[in-house]
Amino acid sequence: MNGKIPVAHIFLTLNIGGMEKVGIDLIDNLDSDVYENHVICLKELGILGEQYKKRAANVVSLDCEGGLYSSIIFKLAEYFRSNHIQIVHTNNSGPHFWGGLAALYCGIKARVHTNHGRNFDWPARRILLDRFSSLLSSQVVCVSQDSADKLSKSDKINPRKLSVIPNGIDTTHFSPGERNQTLLDSMGVPSDCSVIGSIARFSTDKDQETLIRAFSALLEEGLLRARLVLVGDGETREGLEALVRKLGVEDRVLFTGFRSDILDVLRSLDIYVLPSHTEGLSISLLEAMSTGCRVVASAVGGNVEIVSEKISGLLVEDRDVSGMAIALSSILNDCEFGNSLAEAARESVRERYSIQAMAGQYQDLYTRVYSG
Repeated sequence: MNGKIPVAHIFLTLNIGGMEKVGIDLIDNLDSDVYENHVICLKELGILGEQYKKRAANVVSLDCEGGLYSSIIFKLAEYFRSNHIQIVHTNNSGPHFWGGLAALYCGIKARVHTNHGRNFDWPARRILLDRFSSLLSSQVVCVSQDSADKLSKSDKINPRKLSVIPNGIDTTHFSPGERNQTLLDSMGVPSDCSVIGSIARFSTDKDQETLIRAFSALLEEGLLRARLVLVGDGETREGLEALVRKLGVEDRVLFTGFRSDILDVLRSLDIYVLPSHTEGLSISLLEAMSTGCRVVASAVGGNVEIVSEKISGLLVEDRDVSGMAIALSSILNDCEFGNSLAEAARESVRERYSIQAMAGQYQDLYTRVYSG
């Protein structure tokens, strides 16, 4: 034993995603003099997990595939015991259930779970499973007040078990900088074009369709020197590309696929858009605001907590194509207004959503549940 408190951080997998990135950022920013971190993926490590394993110790995959089977509990219990785990921190539903049972089986009292938000309404069976899993946790952390309200009201989770700790990002890394015209040139974007962009997986809940239709409406109104850059990939991409062709804007809309140079992309945008149907507390939105982007977001979930309307960004009703087009136009046509939004967005994230603030709140929570 090295005098540190061993903490097991449990994920399903660590593929590319906001929740996974937040989890790794948290681990990196916990006090290394106090905590010894262990990262456990129930399935495969995933892309981020493989990358993280190259620079950190105690990163493992249990290689558990398929449905519900008890061997997961015993694999976790064996790891907990052999590594003297004192705090178990789970992320999202599967790890919540299995990690909670294994920690209870081992007599580990400090059990923390983070609910990173969810897509749409879950079926009753899923809600019951989460309600049961919450009984296994000392505290359930929600990334936004909206998420906490939903868990309390719809899922009937005891409010005394709920804590709100907003996601945090590296505001030093995600900072304003020069527009990268070389990057834009590689995408075929002329230097005199306004650039609107979004970075997200392509799925129905991210709703790139509304953004595409709003952008097409702007072009019809005469905004010809503009491009829409969509970064990401996923199951809806083929349908979105067909929509772009149908609207006749394929020469103005760019599908880039996944990219690793997100900071350069953000610094090259005039407006960042998050048109999702549902959000917990969006990491991509925080990163865009921290970089000094002017932002337009749908008025759902944690977005309304992050963005102060007409102060640090603009909020648009879900699926409102005309409303989004008006919001985009108002920023593009008023440079002074857009700049004021960008400055306020950057300052807001620095004050409220830094990764250091997030890590500090988790450490306070660990102390409470470990000492309680």
